[in-house]
Amino acid sequence: MLISSEKKVLRSAKATAFAELEPEQTNRLKFFTPEEFLSFLEEENASAAAKEQTVRGYKVKVRYRKVDEAEKKARKKVIAETVLQALRKMKSAEKRD
Repeated sequence: MLISSEKKVLRSAKATAFAELEPEQTNRLKFFTPEEFLSFLEEENASAAAKEQTVRGYKVKVRYRKVDEAEKKARKKVIAETVLQALRKMKSAEKRD
């Protein structure tokens, strides 16, 4: 998974990955802007809302509760801040080199 605020970087990385890796490996790769990543997380949470699986021979049902809007906004803010901090660290490391 690659997250970048610059579309140019995403396109370049995607082209390189598809040129160098096997199709089975490229199917597992994801390229996102920070906004697209948040949408992806929401979709993943919705698809995992209720699952039943077998664990050591026992059927296990998992149900996730829906998150209210205030908590969803708080989570988005924390994720966005974390991504922003990582980007800042990367840019400051590039300036030092």
